[in-house]
Amino acid sequence: FSADVRFRGDSVNHWAFPNKSWRIALRDGKFYQGMNEFNLNVPRVRTQIANWLGYDMAERLGGLLVPHAEFVHFRLNRKFDGVRLLLEQPNQDFLQRNKLPVGKIFVGDVDSEQIYGGEERPLLYLRSDAWDVKAPSVEESNGELQALVDVIKNEQDPYHFYDRMQSLVEMPALINYMALLELVGSVHVDETHNGKLYFNPDSGKFSPIVWDTVAYFWKNEMPLDMGTNALFRVTNSNPGFREAKDKALWNAIHGSLAAPILHQAITNETSSLRPDMYAFALKLHANDKGIHHISNREWEESIAELHNVIDERHAMIRSELAATHVAYKVSQTSPRDALLGLQVRSRSGLQLNQLTLHLENARDGQVVVLQRRGLEDVGPQLDHEKTSLSASVQNGKAVFTLGDHLFSKRKYLKRKSPEIVPATYVYTLSIPKGASLLEQVDFDAHNAVSSEKYTPVRDHTLSLSPQHKKNIVWWDPDSYRTEEKEILKGVVEINSTREVGPRTALTIQAGTTVKMAPGASLFINGGRLVVEGTEDRPVRFVSQDPEKGWGVLALRNSNNSLLEHVTLSGGTRARLDFVDYEGALSFHESTATLRSVVLLGDYLSARDSTLSLEKCRFENIFPFYIRTENARIHEKGTKKVNLPATLPKSILGEPGFGTSARAEREFKYTLRADDLSKYKLDDLAKRLQKALAKKGDDRQVWNAPQFTQTDYYIDDDTEDFVFRDIYFDTPDDHAYRKQVSYRLRNRYKGWKAYKLHVKQQDWPAEWPYRLEFQAKTGRQELGRG
Repeated sequence: FSADVRFRGDSVNHWAFPNKSWRIALRDGKFYQGMNEFNLNVPRVRTQIANWLGYDMAERLGGLLVPHAEFVHFRLNRKFDGVRLLLEQPNQDFLQRNKLPVGKIFVGDVDSEQIYGGEERPLLYLRSDAWDVKAPSVEESNGELQALVDVIKNEQDPYHFYDRMQSLVEMPALINYMALLELVGSVHVDETHNGKLYFNPDSGKFSPIVWDTVAYFWKNEMPLDMGTNALFRVTNSNPGFREAKDKALWNAIHGSLAAPILHQAITNETSSLRPDMYAFALKLHANDKGIHHISNREWEESIAELHNVIDERHAMIRSELAATHVAYKVSQTSPRDALLGLQVRSRSGLQLNQLTLHLENARDGQVVVLQRRGLEDVGPQLDHEKTSLSASVQNGKAVFTLGDHLFSKRKYLKRKSPEIVPATYVYTLSIPKGASLLEQVDFDAHNAVSSEKYTPVRDHTLSLSPQHKKNIVWWDPDSYRTEEKEILKGVVEINSTREVGPRTALTIQAGTTVKMAPGASLFINGGRLVVEGTEDRPVRFVSQDPEKGWGVLALRNSNNSLLEHVTLSGGTRARLDFVDYEGALSFHESTATLRSVVLLGDYLSARDSTLSLEKCRFENIFPFYIRTENARIHEKGTKKVNLPATLPKSILGEPGFGTSARAEREFKYTLRADDLSKYKLDDLAKRLQKALAKKGDDRQVWNAPQFTQTDYYIDDDTEDFVFRDIYFDTPDDHAYRKQVSYRLRNRYKGWKAYKLHVKQQDWPAEWPYRLEFQAKTGRQELGRG
């Protein structure tokens, strides 16, 4: 391979010693195991395998974005120079290798000046501008990340937080990542560095990228529920997310990351590495206290210690999560009313399956009513039928089948020091007249994490508040919410984008006409759409203004939607919640059935979706009617009608995006010489730049500022670039004759980048870094060229 190489790393252990870390970028569009860019990192701790082990464990755990990592025998100028960890660089190639759409990768890290020069290290999860954006285009906005930061900083309601996080983050991936870091006891993904997030442009959600875990470097010193950064703290502070993390941790140590599996993986890897490790005398150990070389004996001792640490940490985690401590108390507050309180005091919660109340003087058939207190906190989608249950007395007993998940809580006194906060769940009881409630309660319950059976213990000292305090406990919202119903009928005007969120079903009745305002969209975001059109009374989506298009009918994260006998006309494109929807009818990560759907003037877009189409018709100017990416489409009886292309006059009144209208004068020069090959183009460009900078302020030479009423500025850099322009015109050259230039311009980093793009058009690294439509009127040629 031919490659561009450089030293890499933010700290001195990477580049201040004889064996250094390298960043490799292969030239000419070549790939090694699917990677164009990768790192060759110096192992940095006594075991030499800490980071490799973290990546290996992440792969075994599953559900995570994990860069490829493997140890390699390293030679520099043909001389043996130890081992390196070959580590994939998370970039667009990494996304493609994981079968993900190209998108933004946000990198939150430190540089050498911040480590050694005293520069500020901004808090990543409280400032979106602290992150770098790596994208295939120059569009480097961070609005997506700002939305996440806003939730982390400002969302105080736990149920709103729960919902908003799930709309912005792939929570199973984040939960698995947090579980992995707790398992290996790593605090290295902290407030200021090692943050890597991928924003999926189809799902509209962030996923963490595993990075620099330094597995078991801190041995068994770190507690569970570590809050090494603000994102982890707020996630752990939510009982639902935290217990999901604990469940993932429990499953890991009893499954794919069980201690015997890790011991075998380490033994296999160190056996393979041992000859190279022994042969290299400059093995490094680096930490906050300094850097030193380690001997072969020290390396072997550290590997033996690593095995012991794994056993110790697994045992600690098992002990912490298996422990259950729940107290209960029965308190009769009046002849007909009583309270039953259960206080969760352990790290793990309690799954309360069934409870049996004991009563005196109660006749068979009399009814006891149990009500869950505080359930109203889950919000307006509460299923009120689940707030209370009734049970008939039989032989002095009332049995309630509950299925309630009771959680403990957490409080962070310091960033990395969580404290278990007991949570007291209260049930109000209505008992039959003349009956009395005994203190004895029988429970069928188990530890919510380990599933081990547990019986709560009675505690007479437990204090039960007569009044509920909002959000004092966490009721699992997914267990007690129901689907809300919304209905559209008749003639409906949608004047701005309307969103239908999770657990909401929107039904559009037969014969409904939906009039869409210019730019407005109907966005089914986590909800469900049911369009009940019939052959005689179809549903129609039309433009309020025939000269202007509306946005899209888009479904994202929506399951089991149904569209029957619906006609859509006038739809275009839209960007909703940082996601682009390219078809007037768009499905992202959704499932739906479409019957007798007619789409006029545009096409259907499906990404990561499963659709069934029956007797649908598409009429447009395009050579296709469906655009798909990672989608499954089942079609039956589809019809496609090709329409002639026309240029609507309405485009003349549309506002432009990007650069505002301006007057422009452009000069183009050709350099001629007897032998231009004697000159370097970069040198010539720099000379021209200096000459322009020297004369640019001379109004006698340059009088353009009098025309544009602006001053010149000279670019600081000179660079090679290539434009590829595609011009649009009518068959009779209408635009050309009217001095109109309308073109699509692709901008490339240089001639080499353009040639690579032509050769490998699916490679994001060499995509045009900018695409734009340009419209120029009144064009006058004042000279040659």
